[in-house]
Amino acid sequence: MTFPKILDGARVLYYTQQDYYGTVRYTTGEIAEYIRYLVICKYEKDAQYYLFGCNAEYEVVSDFPSVSVEQCMLIAENSYERDVSWIAMN
Repeated sequence: MTFPKILDGARVLYYTQQDYYGTVRYTTGEIAEYIRYLVICKYEKDAQYYLFGCNAEYEVVSDFPSVSVEQCMLIAENSYERDVSWIAMN
């Protein structure tokens, strides 16, 4: 299966291979979702870029707005304390 070109109405610019990037938790502490992909996206009429965390079904389970692609990449590496290999969307 190829990676989707659009997620949550935003155009995918970069994405990662499937891996484990952490979890999204309910306020009770229970795990709501596992983050399996990191994705950098851009909405057409929005100046910001977004770092999405997606589950294994490519559903957006977390997002973080940023001012640039480079900033999204830096946030990903700092937040997940690892080198992140990005794949450019063709």
